[in-house]
Amino acid sequence: MFGLFSRKDELIIQLLAKLEEAKRAAPTEARQVSDPLFDQLAGTIKTKWASEHIANYRNKIQDGESHEAFIYNFIVHATGDKLESGRYHLYRGILSPEGRLYQQLFEHAINTMVSAGGYTKEWADNNLRAPVYKGIKEFG
Repeated sequence: MFGLFSRKDELIIQLLAKLEEAKRAAPTEARQVSDPLFDQLAGTIKTKWASEHIANYRNKIQDGESHEAFIYNFIVHATGDKLESGRYHLYRGILSPEGRLYQQLFEHAINTMVSAGGYTKEWADNNLRAPVYKGIKEFG
């Protein structure tokens, strides 16, 4: 189950459980794009994380980061990158149907972090939404 880990690390077991919870909490309409992203992250954790990755993650948790913050930060940045890529546009500034699903997942992840107190709405608007929506308008 754990690929490169030699022992069943309780912290990683907790992370994978939280990842499954986050996957189930994603908007139903966006599952065709959300499930592969969550599965990609789980697969990376299970098969590619070496001891230094686990140690780095443990340090983040000890410094106060939550499993959820790690997961949703990944989703925000992965979906933001996809939205700005131009690949999911019909033409400049107009997202394709798949692009709108990524946008829905992007907003879900941000709103989840705002609700959990990981981001303020103002910070998310200025540092996440504004650059991504500017990128959508400029690329495509």
